[in-house]
Amino acid sequence: MVLLGLVVGVGFSEEIFRLRDHGAFPHLNVYEADAELGTRLRPLATEKVAFNGNPVTDVRIGAEGFRGPGLPPPADDEIIVVGDSQVFGLGVQEDETFSAVLSKPLAGRTVVNAGVPTYGPDEYIAVAKRLLTSRHPQKATARGLTVVYVVNLANDLFEASRRNVDRHAVWDGWAVRKETAPEDVTQFPGRTFLYRDSHLFFALRGVGVTASTQSGFSSEGSWKDLGVIAHDVSMGGSSAETTFAAEKKKQEEALQASQLEVEKVLAQKHPDLVADQAGKAYAKAHGSPEDIVVLETHFVPSEASRGRDVTVSSLVAGAEVRRLVEARIRREVETESKAGAGDTSLAASFQERLERQRKLDALLSAPLRKARESSPMAPHLTKIKELCDVHGARLVVVALPIDVQVSASEWEKYGVTTPPIDVASTAILADDIVALSADLGVSALDPKDALARAEPGAFLLGDLHMTAKGHAALANALAAKLQEPPPTQEPPLALPAGRTRAPTEAEWQKGLHVAFELPALFDKTYYQPPLDCAIRTVREWIRFVCKKDPGVADPYHAGSPGPRPVSLTTLRASRDSMTMTTETYVSATVAMDGEPAVLAIAWETGNGEITVVQKGEAISLGWSRKDHLAVWDFDQPAASAQTKKAEVLLTPGAKETCACHETVTKTPACEAFPGAPDADCLRTYGSDCEKLLRCEAGDPFVAPKCLGGWRHAGALEHCFQTCSPTAPCKVGACKETQGVSLCL
Repeated sequence: MVLLGLVVGVGFSEEIFRLRDHGAFPHLNVYEADAELGTRLRPLATEKVAFNGNPVTDVRIGAEGFRGPGLPPPADDEIIVVGDSQVFGLGVQEDETFSAVLSKPLAGRTVVNAGVPTYGPDEYIAVAKRLLTSRHPQKATARGLTVVYVVNLANDLFEASRRNVDRHAVWDGWAVRKETAPEDVTQFPGRTFLYRDSHLFFALRGVGVTASTQSGFSSEGSWKDLGVIAHDVSMGGSSAETTFAAEKKKQEEALQASQLEVEKVLAQKHPDLVADQAGKAYAKAHGSPEDIVVLETHFVPSEASRGRDVTVSSLVAGAEVRRLVEARIRREVETESKAGAGDTSLAASFQERLERQRKLDALLSAPLRKARESSPMAPHLTKIKELCDVHGARLVVVALPIDVQVSASEWEKYGVTTPPIDVASTAILADDIVALSADLGVSALDPKDALARAEPGAFLLGDLHMTAKGHAALANALAAKLQEPPPTQEPPLALPAGRTRAPTEAEWQKGLHVAFELPALFDKTYYQPPLDCAIRTVREWIRFVCKKDPGVADPYHAGSPGPRPVSLTTLRASRDSMTMTTETYVSATVAMDGEPAVLAIAWETGNGEITVVQKGEAISLGWSRKDHLAVWDFDQPAASAQTKKAEVLLTPGAKETCACHETVTKTPACEAFPGAPDADCLRTYGSDCEKLLRCEAGDPFVAPKCLGGWRHAGALEHCFQTCSPTAPCKVGACKETQGVSLCL
């Protein structure tokens, strides 16, 4: 009787807890082990799921191991969606996932939801390969077979170089982080029900478990993994490619060794620089931005239980922590350099790291365009593109943002009233993925704006997964992208022989400085205020600046500031040239191409030409006066003196560019800016001053987005119109350059 009573009591308690939980668990327990992928969804499994006060949802797994009743028959125009729990639709019903909703605006096209929680970039490719091979063994026709590859910014960048088999294990149907899984379990009758299906046992196991913060889980990857991520890219079998891969590995290892040397010197000489939280994070991650902090909230550590604010902090770390700590190091390096004596080991080690970084950058920049911001997703996007090409499928990439990236109001559900983290800088993560996709000729979608329009209510309570409303917004945005034609892949152009990328502002400041005076432009009868002109050189690049302080008075006419610079333009120069005219200075930046560069300089009262010739490091200047416009009547009072002056014609956008430069550098000295306003850069980056300035200075990593019929060319990555006999130039002449025909 006692045993019977115990059984009845346990059964009654089980039912009570089941009713309390509405038959739902807070995490998925429908997994089984997979030797290749780490986990997979157990065919024909069912479960109810609810967490953080969100509605109960039903989960069923089809015979093929994906959510739903089973896969429909293959269709030539079907859409295969791969991803993790966001694609799976954790927290919503299966008919509310964006994969299910997507078929409606696309005239009923077949959509396969192949999302599997715990999976990462490698597993997405494996799933796509499996489905393409099994459902479309022959290369598809042009009817529209499509793969949608969804990058979840919440964790995929951390998982990009760590396979799921190294991150997760299956424990009685639950997917747990591998380091928390037991090495073995004792099997006994009823274990499956007890550990997987019993709500009473689930509740008892959670008693006494408190939230704890852990960091650096091996299953989540580390700086070491991300440091060698480029080696995941298949390099092919040619000797040139093999040599490139070997040299790249060698330089990466040398760069890492020099980074460790910098840290060693820091610890010995300046431990205070790495004593605070940012410094410790920098040292722990060896300068790499991808370090992970995970907040465990339940005995089953799962994808749904990760601390959202901590995840966002990890994403921001690369943009903020590294910048902060390295700024400290640079200040100490400058102090050592100015001292000129004593222990300069920090300056030496830091300089060595910079040199090795430059060597690696040089290798990666020619002739191929580097992956923007060295995104960890670069090799994976290349692989999935190659896979889709083999099967004749179109690839569309989605860069899915975190909830707090979409709306700052999402912080409130995590109990954060004042956002501790500025997530604006993390926009670069999605930008990288979109830019990388464009380089591959792949359509890409950043649905942040679409999800923002669906707010409030696009994301679940206390969780970053989307609601049905969020899924619907994503489906509509994706449908619109799918209906657009794929972009035309722009093959990277090798730079002309002897041409390098434009120097940065820092490089110009260290460049060879040649100060000089222009010859008197007028007869001695007339007064010519002195102009402050200088020329700097870096490699084959020449930068010419003339500035005039408007506060310098004309001694012949009291109160007159004297003439101002009017313009500096290129009469003859390579296409890699930039000129800029402001109220206080004129500048020209030109890449020498073996021929003299001819600049036309003018100020209010005269103009002339400057010829610049460079042979090696030697520079020679030629000057010719054209005419002068000053007509001074010295018999009249200053107030009535008549002067014929040329109007100062500011370069369009010069004021905006200088305002951005002051905002970014915190100094009004705009003449230090080596670039010039560019309409394509302004159209691409708008009010993002940092990117706008980098674009206008010719930084290839933030090249402008060219309009249709235009493409990047030259060291400055400017946009040029393409041309042909049937598409003549609207401006300039059609010339063959770097293997393509452009209007120059």
